[in-house]
Amino acid sequence: MVNGGIGQAIYLVISDFGRIAEAVIASSRAVGEVIERIVRSMKRLNLMRISMPIPYKFLVFETFNRFTKEFQPSYRGYLRIGEYENMISVTDDMRALMWPLEQTFMEYSAQIDDQTKRVLADFIRAQSDF
Repeated sequence: MVNGGIGQAIYLVISDFGRIAEAVIASSRAVGEVIERIVRSMKRLNLMRISMPIPYKFLVFETFNRFTKEFQPSYRGYLRIGEYENMISVTDDMRALMWPLEQTFMEYSAQIDDQTKRVLADFIRAQSDF
């Protein structure tokens, strides 16, 4: 992130994929507005997959922050589900935003699958045993 002047920050992302290079410049305000629209649209969708050419962590963290403000999740943390360690936020009604760490996508589901429910329940149960 680069300071773009009075009270404004801009993101400068430079990607190098061998023979393909990319530079993206976006204001933090524009990025925030796009993320806000994405998260608000989750309220009316059952599934969503957000893809990125590389794992832009600032987008991941901004999306999770906005999801927290919009949905007030009851669980936020990390869980191993299948082959991936996931950053996950889950609400009481089982809406979830998940990011398999270091992957180029995030997934939203209005109803998490049974495997994720089992892993989450086991994790919470193990935490309460301490």
